[in-house]
Amino acid sequence: MPNVGVPQPYAQQPSQPQQPYAPSVSSVPGVSGQAMPAQAVPGQSAAPQGQATGQWGGAAVPPMSGVPNGAGNGKNNGHKRNIAAIIIAIVVVVALVAGSVAGFFVWRNWKAGKEETTSQTAKSKSKTKSKTKSKSKDNTKTEESEPKSTMTKAIEVEMVGFSCDYTNSNSWNWVGGAMVSNVIHCWDGDATADSDSSYSSGDSLDGSGEYSFGLWTPALDASKEIHVSMLESGEKEYSEPQVGATYGNNPAVFVFYAVKTKAVGTTPESVHLYAQEVNVETGELSDRIDLKTEEDNLIDYEQGYEYSILAESRDMVAIAKTWHSDESYTTNGDSDTTNVDHTQVMGVTRGKDTAQVLQTFQDKIAVTADSNGYQSMKKTDISVNSTDVSDTYLVEDDTYHLYSVDNNKQIISFPTNYCNPKNSWSCDVYHVWSLGDNQYVVDDQVIDSSTGKVQSLHDLLGLSKDEHIEAKDQFVDGTMYVQTDDYDNNEGRRVFLMGSDLSPTEVLDGSQWARLLLTDGKFMGINYLTKTIYVQTTDEQIIVNAQGESVGNYTLLPVYDDPADCDHTQMEWMMWNKKSDGSNSIIVTIGQAPGDPAPDLPTDSSNSADSSDKSDSDSDSDSSSSSSKKSGSSKSSGDSKSSKSSKSEK
Repeated sequence: MPNVGVPQPYAQQPSQPQQPYAPSVSSVPGVSGQAMPAQAVPGQSAAPQGQATGQWGGAAVPPMSGVPNGAGNGKNNGHKRNIAAIIIAIVVVVALVAGSVAGFFVWRNWKAGKEETTSQTAKSKSKTKSKTKSKSKDNTKTEESEPKSTMTKAIEVEMVGFSCDYTNSNSWNWVGGAMVSNVIHCWDGDATADSDSSYSSGDSLDGSGEYSFGLWTPALDASKEIHVSMLESGEKEYSEPQVGATYGNNPAVFVFYAVKTKAVGTTPESVHLYAQEVNVETGELSDRIDLKTEEDNLIDYEQGYEYSILAESRDMVAIAKTWHSDESYTTNGDSDTTNVDHTQVMGVTRGKDTAQVLQTFQDKIAVTADSNGYQSMKKTDISVNSTDVSDTYLVEDDTYHLYSVDNNKQIISFPTNYCNPKNSWSCDVYHVWSLGDNQYVVDDQVIDSSTGKVQSLHDLLGLSKDEHIEAKDQFVDGTMYVQTDDYDNNEGRRVFLMGSDLSPTEVLDGSQWARLLLTDGKFMGINYLTKTIYVQTTDEQIIVNAQGESVGNYTLLPVYDDPADCDHTQMEWMMWNKKSDGSNSIIVTIGQAPGDPAPDLPTDSSNSADSSDKSDSDSDSDSSSSSSKKSGSSKSSGDSKSSKSSKSEK
């Protein structure tokens, strides 16, 4: 027990290891600039004035400014707490700085990724639609009425089916630049994407006017269902709806249908034709566009009122309305009547609430007299038909006339015996293609619309009369594909490419094809986007480019499209049917087989197939094949707005 008031000796402190010098933290942002002062340790000599001893009795350290913290009280906990606080502050500051830097890089990468999305695949099975950046392609004809729009970045899209009242949408086809399913009747107006949940209430009878169809355009990431309610109060169904669409990356889509107004009092029923434009984004329909003209006011069922979609351009969809009437005439003093057919061509355009009357045709009646004055009536029938060329339709009376939809003018006329001027009978027209530069291929004849000159395709290709033209088609650049066959000569199977200059290029030759094909091999069609040819040889399924080089193998072929379905020179997508488990899976791509990477498409803009060795494009190939060579291209310019295609003709 120490005596009170007697000074007690201070116990000697144990020796402490020398600590490193702690620098000032005043330079660290956000931390107070107070440094830890040097302190005297009891039991040690005081330093001379103006000289500081080491903090723990070691070598002296430079004097540090600051407020003394318990100097001379013998407690070291204050030192430790302050050092710990400084260390913690430094760690916090470093963490904040590192986090800010890392956050900046994350933000910058996110922004760059958002602006330059690298993902291009979107095999879509959802009905949800999203906007993406637009993809443009140079077209000979610009779309003045087509608004600037987004275009899907997907390179492959699968069509999604739906059902109404146990009826499924089971087929898809090109309509202009849009993919459209079969139109199905929804008895109670209920359409659903779930076929298992479709059920008809039975409350509505046939003729309810409720229909649905599937739709996809290059402006959509996925196909969607469009519902049509075609009847208003006091109306009855006259025909099922038909769907038409223009060409282009954002085609305008229209629904056409005819209705009958019910008889009211002494006013009989009458037939009326309407169109409604489809809002592709929302699926909603515009107000009605009345296609009824003055001639239609008196039409009833007895006059055989009908209509059909006639042609599509990049700006307009044209329809043909037909009906008949009884016309009177007099010969040799006697009156009589004859049936006269009428056709009126009308066009609808994006965003316009009225239709345009383009042309009106009817059978011609003429009364003639012979040298003795005896009179007779002669009637020249008229017919109006679709062609394989976009923006055109064909009229036949006592000659052929090819009309433009957009210009509403005749492009060319040629005699009905064009295939053989020595014959007195007419030659039918099955297919028409446009090579550009005023050159039109009409079946096996080439007609110059500026001069009327007709040349035989056999003569242009240097073929003998025995060599049969088996198939014709057209690539997206306008180059014509011609395939021949000679049933008596195995070397008669040949392939030619021809542009608007009418100078053909032969792909390989007959003798080589004869060895490759022998008796079992055959040509399987073309890829109009990659400008390649599918060939089944004796042992392989190969893809051949315009130079006759094998550039890959195939396991799936594009869907054969009827020549009237789409104009290949206006297309940027193509259709495939990837069957699985016995069901159809309709897929559209930008040229590659489903599941393959996007191809490099032909870009050359020259006018002849002879330039095919100047430009290359990757062909689509079997996903198991690693070969990726290139195919040539040749751009056939000119009147490409009226260039349509035919896949094959046999």
